[in-house]
Amino acid sequence: VRKWQEANRNMVLWVTKDWPLLWQAAGDYHRRFKDAAVFRIGGARKELQDLAELEERPSHRATRTVAYTTLHTAQRRLPAILEGVGLVVWDECHWGEHAGAGKLITACKRKRIPMLGLTATPRENSRWTVAYSNTFEELVERGWLARPVPFVAKTNEVWTPTIDARSGDFDRASLTTLANSRKRNDQIVATYKARWSHCRRTLVFACDIQHANDLAKRFNDARCPAAAVHSDNTNEANQRARREFERGDKVILVNVAMLTHGIDIPEIETIFLCRPTKSQILFSQMVGRGARKTESKHSFSIVDFVDTLNEHGDQLVTAQRYFHGTNSASIAPRLATISQPRQARHAFDPAGAPNWIAPAADVPSSVAGLWYRTGQTFGIELEFTRPDGKIPVPTSQEWLNVAKGLLEALRQALPDRVAAKPISDYAGVESGVAKDHSVWNVEYDASAGWEVTSRILAERLGFLETAVACSALEVAARNLGVDVNYKTGLHLHLGWTTSDPAVLKRLIRLVRLFEPALATLVAASRLAAFDGVRYDLQKPNPYCRPISSVATEASLRAAHDLRGIFNLFGEHDSKFVTLNVRPLMLGNGTVEIRMHSGTYESGKVLLWTSLWQQILWAANQPVEPPKVADAERIVPTGDIVALAQQYLLDQGQAQQRGFLDKLRVRRRQVVDSWSTNWQLQGWSAAANKWP
Repeated sequence: VRKWQEANRNMVLWVTKDWPLLWQAAGDYHRRFKDAAVFRIGGARKELQDLAELEERPSHRATRTVAYTTLHTAQRRLPAILEGVGLVVWDECHWGEHAGAGKLITACKRKRIPMLGLTATPRENSRWTVAYSNTFEELVERGWLARPVPFVAKTNEVWTPTIDARSGDFDRASLTTLANSRKRNDQIVATYKARWSHCRRTLVFACDIQHANDLAKRFNDARCPAAAVHSDNTNEANQRARREFERGDKVILVNVAMLTHGIDIPEIETIFLCRPTKSQILFSQMVGRGARKTESKHSFSIVDFVDTLNEHGDQLVTAQRYFHGTNSASIAPRLATISQPRQARHAFDPAGAPNWIAPAADVPSSVAGLWYRTGQTFGIELEFTRPDGKIPVPTSQEWLNVAKGLLEALRQALPDRVAAKPISDYAGVESGVAKDHSVWNVEYDASAGWEVTSRILAERLGFLETAVACSALEVAARNLGVDVNYKTGLHLHLGWTTSDPAVLKRLIRLVRLFEPALATLVAASRLAAFDGVRYDLQKPNPYCRPISSVATEASLRAAHDLRGIFNLFGEHDSKFVTLNVRPLMLGNGTVEIRMHSGTYESGKVLLWTSLWQQILWAANQPVEPPKVADAERIVPTGDIVALAQQYLLDQGQAQQRGFLDKLRVRRRQVVDSWSTNWQLQGWSAAANKWP
């Protein structure tokens, strides 16, 4: 839409089915583009100024003007409403497509005004031509949506529904019968209480209004703060309930059909499906409310209450049927038999060639399109912690249960490649469990609680194995009540060595140059001091300082050999920098990258791994990077795509363009997260300059 406005200099008309969706869409557009003129046509509420109030101004239909209105208002005011309009955007275009939108479509065709339809739930016999689409699985794998983690709660309720001829779904009387089951309702509340540490803020879909009121009362009686949201309430009451939920005063919202589409509440962590349906569109809209991502939320739970149907059971849409092939562990079976030989030590081949991983049926999208270097090993460390931030002692039953659960999840996904027991102390000295670097381990971490360390991996098979492990860990972490947050990090170990001080200096200078650009790929909490509420942008994250805080330009010039460079990293705390060369200094044949925020998403882990392998490859090339000023903190002002084009692989290769696209997607995710926190919005100025 923005590109259309800049190229055509005419007004855009944005229509959808109701005003709440319009307020949300208009607010989002205004946040992204401060210079846009955003108005409404019709409607009594004052969230947007009425375009009619500006009719006397000749510029009201000029470039960068977007007018929002409902489909009903647009059709009622035809053809005048299309005067000066160059593009019509129809949000939720599956709604009313055949029932009442014919007049608008016909009018746009007559005036040759293009229409852009947006929907997450297209109909099979649609009048629209598909210009761009992605499956739910693709959006999850690319990092746009949170990953669904389905659970089935069998109610043993025997139910004989009938079908409504008009909607094709279960009729109202059948749903009411199900809603009146006291035993089933008791189970719904008991399931939440039993799983409260996993469910947390939950959106419940009820069968009807009375069912919503009944469930809300039952939840409140069980000391689970809840509110019902439905059409019998006043708008003020519904909005108040939503605000209380977003603040955390209520942990449960019970609704009927008001929160099924277009409503963006990222705080939702679990969906309770207490209303059965035959409609894939309705089902996708319900579960879609949990798929919104945040900086700390990467997956969400779906609790599907499944009854015993005497009829139509084969047509019931369930999470297991809907997400077949999308679940986190779905790639594990087809990759579990792929295994590289065990390696006890890291390795690095300075002459190793870069290789591209081509898309294929057995290659997840998080792996396809990445580069690795032949003969270079890598290892990852993934930290997990409790949601409340408290660190359990390693001798506690809680720590042991979670550690065993993580190991078991890895064992199911990667047979014969996982340690038998967790390591409850540093290096296994006290517990007597020696660490085997040729298998995956779970260890105690004093800063987070749990740390999963991979075995020594390499090349394409190593990337595939990492994708499988991350998928298994994501599901397991959710089930075990642990997660990643601002206190956790991803540490990457890469096989690398050199006997040439000039090469090591070149690597350090490359990192100094890349740091402001690398910062656009990680969470803000990895760059600045953060206490969980506020950032101190004048102070660095103490565990990930810029490398120049240890290796200044002056000290690099003064160091004439490897020993002189290593002396800069002699202090223990010198490892808390972007690039930690202490393992290299100690003869381990690796360097450690500490900059990335905590994650278990394979797309982030492997993009980071591929990028750093290329940076290490570039350090071996005789191209000296420019010297940059020393810095005590990292500010995300660099263009990672431009630097990759200049210093990494040959840009004549079409494959590298795909890798750059992955960098752009990840950078956009991070930049978008800045706009949600007033403290970080100043960083967006640099982002506006990137192509």
